[in-house]
Amino acid sequence: MATAGGPTPSGSPSPAAAATAQPTGGELAVQTVQPTPEASPTPIPTAFTYASCPSPAPKIDCVRISEAGATTVAVGADVAVSGSRMVVAGWTYRSDILGETASIWVTSDGKTWMHGEANEGFTQPSEIRSVIAGGPGFMAVGSTGGPGLSSAGNTAAVWTSVDGRSWIREATFPDASSAWLSRIVSTSSGFVIIGSVVHSDHQRAMAWWSRDGVSWTAAKLPADDPSWETWMSDIAVGSAGLVAVGTAESTIVGVGVAPAVWYSIDGRSWDRGVLPTVGVKPAVGFGSAEMLSVASNGRRYVALGGYPDEARAWIWTSTDGRSWSLRPNAVGESEYLTALTSDGSSFWAAGMDITLSCLATSPDGSAWTWIEAGPKPISTPIFEGIRATPKGIVAVGVDSYSLVIWVVG
Repeated sequence: MATAGGPTPSGSPSPAAAATAQPTGGELAVQTVQPTPEASPTPIPTAFTYASCPSPAPKIDCVRISEAGATTVAVGADVAVSGSRMVVAGWTYRSDILGETASIWVTSDGKTWMHGEANEGFTQPSEIRSVIAGGPGFMAVGSTGGPGLSSAGNTAAVWTSVDGRSWIREATFPDASSAWLSRIVSTSSGFVIIGSVVHSDHQRAMAWWSRDGVSWTAAKLPADDPSWETWMSDIAVGSAGLVAVGTAESTIVGVGVAPAVWYSIDGRSWDRGVLPTVGVKPAVGFGSAEMLSVASNGRRYVALGGYPDEARAWIWTSTDGRSWSLRPNAVGESEYLTALTSDGSSFWAAGMDITLSCLATSPDGSAWTWIEAGPKPISTPIFEGIRATPKGIVAVGVDSYSLVIWVVG
């Protein structure tokens, strides 16, 4: 599971220094955005700077956003596009107060950026894990409250917006006091949210469905072995229905963790998929074996994950979401992928190796072509999300202190 708040910043110039830097080459001039008088007060600074950054590879546009305050890290977790408007959702992390605050960044032209604002403010601690174009315009999900935002003490949060700038938090959600929400997706019959719930200090995967995005009902999932905790990390919609991927962690010391997959026709009732074990190293002693992301091109499902301690990506493929094939060497020996999407034809993944941030593409998940983007001027971006949008393939994440956005034209 991704650590709430993103990676620890290091070696980055302060936003103040960035604001005085002169653009080079084809870069945009750095812009400083001040809070508007009518903005609701929030615990995070509302002034920030944004500028284009050197293109990491041909046909990739790059934007970097830095929040005010030398201790503030901006992390993009997901992105959605409706019409001309792009919304990047995630959180800001302040190392001086050790807390995350849900954050939204909005643009209509890719050059001028604004903060999204919530009716009750984005309170701390909180984070947004997923955003989609849907409902009244946009919908976002995340959590508020508990330590680490993935444990007991959370409050599930669903926000909606007409324009991507003004957000309203929905009043009710089942299991709200114990739920951690990771992803939302639209379906032919409404919406589905995935994540987990914590009861009696035991975490288990959970999903919810809704016809209108306002009233939510908990889905039926198979009973978990009580010696394992589970959570869902990502979801995809394909011709065979919905597929969610995540992780199972043993409560027995030394047993470790393992990838997990679920499938559903309509999002209301779920079953566990079957994953191969041949060729996968035992979890014992190898940190976390995870299934991080899943996508469908409409005919085929592809999932990614692996062992971060090895910096080695694992790829699984399936035609029905139920039975899966493992392709451990499809990507390479030294890369680790973190996010996956499909444009309806090809699959796109974002990740990194020891020195490079990378994008990769594949027609079916079996063999991948890398778009390697050498070391960046500040550091190497770590991607939290990637989406196929009307504006192109968009990857978002964090580059040292700053939110970074790559757009593949």
